[in-house]
Amino acid sequence: MLDPDSRSRLDAILVRELEDPSAWELAGDGSYRQAQALPVGDPATAQTRAIVPPAPAAEQETVWTG
Repeated sequence: MLDPDSRSRLDAILVRELEDPSAWELAGDGSYRQAQALPVGDPATAQTRAIVPPAPAAEQETVWTG
C-alpha cells in the first residue's frame, strides 16, 4: 500500500482486530474457539470499536478547573 493515509488506516484496523480479546482462534484441528466471550457492545471488542470509534482529542470535552 503506497498511500500513507490508507496505510495508516489499515494499520489501525489490523491492530484493533489483533488486540480483540473476544477474537476467534483457529485450532490445529481446523476448529475455532473464542478466546474470551464478551457481551455484545462491550467496548473491548473490535466490532464495537469499529462502529463507535473514540472521539478525536480535539472533540473530547475539556474540563476546566480553578
